[in-house]
Amino acid sequence: FPHCEYLHQEHYHCKLKGCQVVFKSKDQVQSHARLHDLQNGITQLEYLQYEANKSCHSTDCQFDNKETH
Repeated sequence: FPHCEYLHQEHYHCKLKGCQVVFKSKDQVQSHARLHDLQNGITQLEYLQYEANKSCHSTDCQFDNKETH
């Protein structure tokens, strides 16, 4: 990060792809890491897809074994 405005100060860069957040304290880093963990968990849940002929195993799903969802 040769053009970082905090180059001569203690600081931390998030190294996850697409994230360019910079922190001045380890507490901020830990909080930010928890945010990424939460986002990853939500993303995994949001993008489960079931084909029309496959069961999603949800007892109250109106699309189970009927439509891709």
